[in-house]
Amino acid sequence: MNYSKAVFLINKNARMVSGIYEEGHAAELFKTFDATIKVDDLVVVQSDTRHNMTVVKITGVDVRFDMKSPEKVKWVVAKIDQDAYKTLLAQEEAIIDRIKSAEMNREREQLAKDLLKDDLTNLTSMPLAMIGAPSQAPKG
Repeated sequence: MNYSKAVFLINKNARMVSGIYEEGHAAELFKTFDATIKVDDLVVVQSDTRHNMTVVKITGVDVRFDMKSPEKVKWVVAKIDQDAYKTLLAQEEAIIDRIKSAEMNREREQLAKDLLKDDLTNLTSMPLAMIGAPSQAPKG
C-alpha cells in the first residue's frame, strides 16, 4: 500500500490536485483539505529542496488517481493569496509614484534656488523654456 495516499481511505474531504513547478513540466499530484483551491491558483507544497517547500501552479482539481501506484503524494501547505499580493504591489507602486513626484518637485525647487543666484529672467525667457506656454495675444 502507498501510505502517502492513506488519508483518502479515511477522510472523504481529502482532495487530489495536480500542479506544475514550471510551464512545460509534467504535473505532479498533491493532497489537500482546502476546498477553495482551483485551477491556476498558486500553492506552496512540500518539496525536497530549499526549505522543503516550493510553489506550484494548480493545473487540475479533484483529480482521479490510482491508489496502488507507488508515486508518493505530498501535501499542499497553503494557498497563496494572489489578490492580496497584487493589492500590496499596487499600494507600493502608488507610494513610489508619490515619492518620485516629491523628488521631482524638490529638484525643481532646488534648481530654482540655484538659478536665483544667477539671472533667472534670462534663462526662463529662452525658447526652450517657453515651449507649451500660452501664447500672448499680439498687440495692436
